[in-house]
Amino acid sequence: MSLNPGILIFIITNGTVLTDKVKKLLNHGNFDLAISIDSIRKERYEYIRKNASFGTVMENLDYFNGYAKSRGKTLSLSFTTQRENWDELPEVIDFCNRKGIIFFNSFLTAPFDLSLIFLTSEKLKEIYDYLSQFVLQENTAIEKYNKQVFLDYLKYIKHYEAKNLNGVDYTEQKDNYEEIISGYTNSLKEKELFKTRDALFEAIRLETLNTSGISNEVVTRKLNQLFESLNDNLIEANVLSDISNSPLRILINDVNSMSNEELLLMVKSKYDKSFAKNNLG
Repeated sequence: MSLNPGILIFIITNGTVLTDKVKKLLNHGNFDLAISIDSIRKERYEYIRKNASFGTVMENLDYFNGYAKSRGKTLSLSFTTQRENWDELPEVIDFCNRKGIIFFNSFLTAPFDLSLIFLTSEKLKEIYDYLSQFVLQENTAIEKYNKQVFLDYLKYIKHYEAKNLNGVDYTEQKDNYEEIISGYTNSLKEKELFKTRDALFEAIRLETLNTSGISNEVVTRKLNQLFESLNDNLIEANVLSDISNSPLRILINDVNSMSNEELLLMVKSKYDKSFAKNNLG
């Protein structure tokens, strides 16, 4: 941002974190924002989004929305329609309309047991009939846009209702998807996992960094302090396992950009169930 202060940056977030550091970055940059929220009903939201606090996310959403409006921008809400939440579409769009938020709908195709397109024609007709009875507002530009997104999804449901009349058979699509997943899984099995923190630290020290201002040694020290603060072998093993599945450069950049306190909070909220329940619920 210091090289090109006017550069437009798009960020999509789950909205669970809003620290002073995040606010400072927002104030110094030119951001378009989207928040991924798959329900505006508390119990359902927290069922879909494990370890997230609905109340906190709603507060953060209002902050992000205020930020966007103060910059002459519009916040987007990204909603992934699935079997758990399809009935909420009109409700979520009404929520977006009231807050002046753009509604973005993601069409879920996999996992197959969550996707609507693998339902029977009869069930899809039931969904279509239920949704099509709602009359959405279209008094403003945002309302007109959000209504069109809704109507496009109705066409999508109608298409698969007709397609599935003779039964649901997406064997080829499933095979292609499973082949991709299988290939990814096999590549992970072939990859050497970090069984100890020392093995991770050695890999970090050998990683060539193209970004100035990042030190391999600083990152390893922060991670070592993290593991010492956790003092939990099981959590450490889970962290090392997950790190093995991601590019090291992403880890290095993330660790470098976070304070020790932020890093500890993030890891505890993800891996320590008792901490998440007592502090994020």
